[in-house]
Amino acid sequence: MDGAQDAKKEIRVERAVGCTIPEVGKAKVRKIMRLIRNIGLFQRLVLLAWFAAAVCHAQGDRGLLTGLVKDPSGAAIAGATIRAVHAGTNYATTSETNAEGNYSLGFLLPGDYTVTANKPGFKQFERSGVRIAVNDRLTLNIWLELGQVNEKMSVQAEAPLLETTSSSMGTLIDHRRLTELPLIYGNPMMLQFLASGTTWNAPLHYQAPWDTSGASQASVNGSQKQSIDFQVDGLSNNRKNNNVAYVPSVEFIQEYKVETIAYDASQGHGAAWVNASLKSGSNELHGSVYYYIQNKNLNANGFFSNLAGQPKGDFDYKRWQASAGGRLVKNKTFWFAGVEKINPGSTTRRIFTVPTPAEKNGDFSALLALGSQYQFYDPWTTTDLKNGRFGRTPFVGNVIPQSRITAIAKNILKYYPDPNDAPSPPGKG
Repeated sequence: MDGAQDAKKEIRVERAVGCTIPEVGKAKVRKIMRLIRNIGLFQRLVLLAWFAAAVCHAQGDRGLLTGLVKDPSGAAIAGATIRAVHAGTNYATTSETNAEGNYSLGFLLPGDYTVTANKPGFKQFERSGVRIAVNDRLTLNIWLELGQVNEKMSVQAEAPLLETTSSSMGTLIDHRRLTELPLIYGNPMMLQFLASGTTWNAPLHYQAPWDTSGASQASVNGSQKQSIDFQVDGLSNNRKNNNVAYVPSVEFIQEYKVETIAYDASQGHGAAWVNASLKSGSNELHGSVYYYIQNKNLNANGFFSNLAGQPKGDFDYKRWQASAGGRLVKNKTFWFAGVEKINPGSTTRRIFTVPTPAEKNGDFSALLALGSQYQFYDPWTTTDLKNGRFGRTPFVGNVIPQSRITAIAKNILKYYPDPNDAPSPPGKG
């Protein structure tokens, strides 16, 4: 019983502590405290907010690795040191097993890890390639063999770990999918519709990164639209109308997860939960550059344009992106930066009713062939018929005299294009 309580304490403490404050010397601490005492309340609050932001970071996208350590007979091993090292940054997270042999490694950044287990009297256990995705809750049970600590038991390849500590079900959109699946306008959030039970309810042209309503017009398992809780690195990413607020570039996202069934109460409040983990620098310098183009020469004509016999419209869409990440201090401080520019430069086809050249000159006589309801009347000839009704004199031939068309109206009419298609029949357009 005591061992079980120790295990719960260990997990509870790791979940509560969301950041690590670097160690500093006592002299530096005293200097900082003297500085704080000499400034005003507002400055103290600003300093506190800055300090908290500097040493803490969002934890909502972090993973959790738990498990049980046993000896060859199946007995639990207490006091074993479990260590997980991130492959990209060499950042290590360490824990010890309790009396029941349980361990918990929390707040793990998405990525690949090498997990080791050490205990005097046993060979060192090592397993590489342990993949932790966004908000994973994985279990890795470890069996140690008798031997010396300097002997190593290495596991090179095994089946991926299963999430057995949570009932959540979701779809991981990893970076390979983000970069290899087609995204016509470069909006990475459009791949959320790969998750089961998710349907899109927006027009096809609402796929650009700035069309945040497009990615938000989703129904999940029959829910109403705009009911998804979007997050970036565990922080809320919803506008007040519940649309996604910020859509990162494809190359800025490491991966994101779409959870639609039985996710934890701490993860969201909507019909689904979409949490994106942004890229971070590593000990090695990495970067990417791409250029995407569509234009009139490369694209086919639209279906309805072909149906109406219209040629391809002007279309010139360009998108380019560059990003890079690396280290400032090896194994400690990293950086990542990127830029994306989009030049839509495209035309959108719409059907409008515009005046004919004759109508721009006041001649609406052609409309009389469609019926008397198209007769125009002179508003300046309004007379009271004394029976509660009023009458007006029709324009002769349905033509408005040139003297009645102002110079302002003539100048405005010059900007209307002439019709390029036959008019629709009455009542059909």
